[in-house]
Amino acid sequence: MEKKFMRRADLITSIILMIGSIGMFAMSIRLVLRTLEKNRDWYQSAGLFPVIVSVFLFLCAISLYRTAKRDGANFKFITLENTKNFILSSEFKIASTIIGLIAVYIFGLLPIKWLKYEYSTFIFLSGFMFIFNKKDVKSIVKTIIISVIATVMLTYGFGQLAMIPLP
Repeated sequence: MEKKFMRRADLITSIILMIGSIGMFAMSIRLVLRTLEKNRDWYQSAGLFPVIVSVFLFLCAISLYRTAKRDGANFKFITLENTKNFILSSEFKIASTIIGLIAVYIFGLLPIKWLKYEYSTFIFLSGFMFIFNKKDVKSIVKTIIISVIATVMLTYGFGQLAMIPLP
């Protein structure tokens, strides 16, 4: 990809990273404040590490933005025609599908009380791989086997070995 196009992408990416890091910072500060409300020390908060990461992410995004602007990137390329072409592109459709599947998993499957974490994860992984794989019998069987193995490894690895409480 040409440097001109990369710098345009850097410009947009830096803005998205800035917005994301500000959101992450706000949510992390809420965690820190909750820790303080429970009369615990601030350094014991689960939100401390995300606060640090969000600050560094914001600094990296500013650096990326400055580099892109210095190399001549601007917003003139954002036109109705370019936006339409972007929305109709296969990359946008794939990214939208991935974001949609993750949203269904987080906001749809995980909150269901009677559906355990393991089953939600299996459904998510199977659905994800089914959508992006071939639809023949061999691929479907392989998808199910991989989903079962990945779900067992995630559940055992995080739940038992790392002793991280799963949803």
